[in-house]
Amino acid sequence: MVQQQSSVAEMIRAGIERMPYNAMLGVHISAMDGGRAVGTLASRPEVGNHVGTMHAGAQFSLVEAASGAAVSSAFLDLLGRATPLAQGAQLTYKRPLRGDATAEAFISPEEIERVRGELEVQGRARFDVAVTVTDAEGTVATEAVMRWYMRLNSA
Repeated sequence: MVQQQSSVAEMIRAGIERMPYNAMLGVHISAMDGGRAVGTLASRPEVGNHVGTMHAGAQFSLVEAASGAAVSSAFLDLLGRATPLAQGAQLTYKRPLRGDATAEAFISPEEIERVRGELEVQGRARFDVAVTVTDAEGTVATEAVMRWYMRLNSA
């Protein structure tokens, strides 16, 4: 069972990276497990802006991908019968991001259990994923909350 879940997690990670938009940007998911995920995006001119830092849109894309990986890892066993959908986001750009970006996404164990309970009772749930984006030195550049909706698939 653990090996099977590991294989599914690897397929999801690779799928996130291969999505055409994420592949074009160069999003990489370096870790995902139990409601946590880490995504990276290398600095290069294509993801830059007019002042020489990482574009806000590129950072948002990294936030969305990392949060999706965290969601997938938290609910890996449900993905065949439930569908997670991004609903919105709130981002605060704290400082310009220079260099490579790392996004760390997290869903607490308590929130995971709450969502599981709502899915079983109501067939749907809404929840937030916290994401922090740091630069190559580990300085926080962006703080985000990605809002998700998950529903059980109809028969």
